[in-house]
Amino acid sequence: MAGTPIQALVVGLGGRAANGLTAVQVATSIRARRLWVRESRFRDRAGEPIGLCHLACIDPAAAWTDRLIALARPAFLQATFELRAAHPGLAVPVFLALAERERPGFDPNAPRLLLDRLEATTGQVVDHARSRVFTTGRAGGAKALAAAGDALAAGAPIAIVGGVDSYHDADALDGLERELRLHSMEIENGFIPGEGAAFFVLVRPDAMGALVPRGRVLSVGLGDEPHPLGSSEPCLGVGATTAVREALDAARLGPRGIFHTASDLQNERHRVDEWLFARARNHEGIVREAVDEQPLLVTGDLGAASLAMLVVQSVVAWEMGTLSPGPRCLGVHSDGPPRGAAVVARA
Repeated sequence: MAGTPIQALVVGLGGRAANGLTAVQVATSIRARRLWVRESRFRDRAGEPIGLCHLACIDPAAAWTDRLIALARPAFLQATFELRAAHPGLAVPVFLALAERERPGFDPNAPRLLLDRLEATTGQVVDHARSRVFTTGRAGGAKALAAAGDALAAGAPIAIVGGVDSYHDADALDGLERELRLHSMEIENGFIPGEGAAFFVLVRPDAMGALVPRGRVLSVGLGDEPHPLGSSEPCLGVGATTAVREALDAARLGPRGIFHTASDLQNERHRVDEWLFARARNHEGIVREAVDEQPLLVTGDLGAASLAMLVVQSVVAWEMGTLSPGPRCLGVHSDGPPRGAAVVARA
């Protein structure tokens, strides 16, 4: 498996989560470590309300797909504002990450409905023929980024990459509770479920025109873990190691090393172990002293929106001057086999 060199410029950002309604709000809340966990309308088996990082401004009775649209539309509008002003009517391919199809409560109509509704309600024309939706959870963001890189290499001047997900769903929460994965006083190893959406616009350097660069995506790598969660064999982080190695090789950083990483970690030990394995085995590209950040500890687990939000948060942090100037390696881990990594940098 080979990584995908992208070398594209980020010109638009959008984000939405429980701790912020815009990309800047989310990034500053992550910087301030402001975690917003609210009691939800869902109850666990002991009758206690389940704590979620969810948006109070969305109808709590909204169905899962309707909730995804309510999350995605404002973030999509934020990200495409400059694009729509500079290129009105231009059809742009969208590469979107969603939850795993195997997740309880997954709506099979969601992929089609999301792209249709985003186009109908934002004014951004979507190139449906080249757009793709990846239903593989957190690592779906890396798959979406790789597909966008391929589209740019094939001649598309612009691509939109994003992800949206929500655990505000009775079936999804019931499945997590049965698997003892919800964080509580009794289950310290569980994670705090959240919801959110994030998008960013990628442009080839030769197609910038009047658009202003805000960041760069250098590469993306993919891997498959042979022993994911639930396997009878121990997980040694093979998939995550491969994804990081491919991303680092494709980034073509030369002798420079990575001094800053970020991941989708949200308490669960098996994901922590995987990421530590991946970092240690890629010590040629990631220095031992590299600082690691886990923004999802502040937003709640964002599922398929994780990688896009990590990219958005990184770019905003560089703009605010709160992140070291060197390139940053990002890592994501799905519940199933897919793993992903990306290397991003300042504009």
